[in-house]
Amino acid sequence: MLPEFKNPSLWTKQRHIDFDLYLFRGTKNGISRYLSHLEWLHALERTLRRADFDLWYTKGFHPIPHIGCLRPLPTGVASVAHYFTLRLKRRDGDYPVPDMIRRFNACAPDGLRLRWGSKVFDTFRLDAVAQSWEFSLITEANEQCQPLSLPESFCATRKKDFYVIEYRVNREAWVDYRYVLESLYGTKSPDCFYIPILREVSVSLEKRYPLQWLFSDTEDGRCPKKC
Repeated sequence: MLPEFKNPSLWTKQRHIDFDLYLFRGTKNGISRYLSHLEWLHALERTLRRADFDLWYTKGFHPIPHIGCLRPLPTGVASVAHYFTLRLKRRDGDYPVPDMIRRFNACAPDGLRLRWGSKVFDTFRLDAVAQSWEFSLITEANEQCQPLSLPESFCATRKKDFYVIEYRVNREAWVDYRYVLESLYGTKSPDCFYIPILREVSVSLEKRYPLQWLFSDTEDGRCPKKC
């Protein structure tokens, strides 16, 4: 039996609309992780236009593409699970997702890539289904680093000269990576190497159900093959 949040009847169409909604999963790493959320949106919009996506525009005096996002990440956070929704003009038949991903990646700036996509229900909302965010913080293991001061829910693993700190947060109990740095080094801006990474966004607080799993063919809790 499917979990309740994977029941398509929860997102039935309620009105006439003239667009198709697609959910994409991409990456934001390398030099692109230093883009602010607004700068990332501008880079995404320019790339979509260069890739010749048939974008659906909002109505009014200043039409813009309709892009749905999750909670903005702090500048400097890399992401391998950067989800967003995109409205495309409705047409007969579905858009070829693999071809759209190929065209996007061919003209995207360094660090921005699409890895997965799927057509979703017209009333689908990212902020309504996302429940937890999984982060990793890779930081230098020097004399100042004190992983024992972290909460028990945080998992610290030593790998040669680095610590990998893994933790999960939700919208009610959000933990900024700078809080983790302060717990490790006593300051939010330590003079050492560190990189925070968003690993996954899940639709469950208890189990690991990635967002893209909602629209995959798997009916168990495993991550889809394209994850």
